[in-house]
Amino acid sequence: MNYENDFETGEIVDLDVAGYKKGDFKYKPQNAGEENDWLQEYMSIGPKGEMISDLKKLNQLKLNNVVEVPYSKELIKKMVGLDKEWKDLSMNEKWRVFGKLKSKTFDKILTSINKLDNVQELKKKE
Repeated sequence: MNYENDFETGEIVDLDVAGYKKGDFKYKPQNAGEENDWLQEYMSIGPKGEMISDLKKLNQLKLNNVVEVPYSKELIKKMVGLDKEWKDLSMNEKWRVFGKLKSKTFDKILTSINKLDNVQELKKKE
């Protein structure tokens, strides 16, 4: 049995976002260590001891791993006033760009990321 599929390779993958060509958006899947680090940022314990998720923060963390988008430097400047290529944006700047998208587009990107994460988990279980 080959256990190589148990490891995240750091390979950039093409997101399959509805309404876009596959590969217009590229994503770096997180590994278990990164995901555990994220827990401290988006999970907290409520007053009754229950776990509370900050889904906005989780979305920000996932979207920060989008390493390529079909948006040019000129379009980014026009829409959010940042004169930078996507690859040069900070996490907060990327969030500004994503925050300006139509809700439908934003949801399509997140859905694609979540589907990819779920498929990778299923592959590991096989």
